[in-house]
Amino acid sequence: DWQTALADKHLDMSLNLAKGLDEFEIANIQLHKAINYVTLGNNEAARKEFKRLASKVTGIQGESRVPYFVAECQIQLAELDNRESKTASAIKQLEICLNALESLGSAESIERQFSCHLLLSKIYQDLTRFRDAQMRLSVAEKLLDKHSQLLARDSNYSYHRHREELENAKGQLIAEIALSNFENGVEYKRVLDQLHEAEQAAGEAKTWHLKITEE
Repeated sequence: DWQTALADKHLDMSLNLAKGLDEFEIANIQLHKAINYVTLGNNEAARKEFKRLASKVTGIQGESRVPYFVAECQIQLAELDNRESKTASAIKQLEICLNALESLGSAESIERQFSCHLLLSKIYQDLTRFRDAQMRLSVAEKLLDKHSQLLARDSNYSYHRHREELENAKGQLIAEIALSNFENGVEYKRVLDQLHEAEQAAGEAKTWHLKITEE
């Protein structure tokens, strides 16, 4: 859309004025431009750029943000793989990302681990591997519970936003399970109970969203 195209032009302008920025900051602008490629439908250009940037920043010495930048590139690549039905590749990208992040105890690490588990849950949901999808959401929720103070240290926004994302994902998964059960002739009352549970999750998501807007 026009807003995305305009954002792309602004990013180009930023790159043209980037003489005073260090190598990592320039790469960060280029990362946002690559994400814009996805929105504009240029997936192949985005894929090449994510791979190039992940390789480029790995060589930057003394920059503590490199692991998180590389993880973001891997998550974006997994998103692309999933869109293009390259499911095995998407799962592999996310597992590699999680293995690299698990030893890091920062808020940035927790946020990206959370994103990995949410995307894995969505992938397993689409594959009707509902138990695996539920397990990933459970892990994501435990991450938020365990690290709530760390995530809310600077601002509650990040924590509240992730809670909203989690409840939305829960609601969508439970609704999908209910539909599958209905199609497979599962007892009607059980299906209704699951739909009620999905509705409750949607209500929780709305509550967290309201907390974001109040900040």
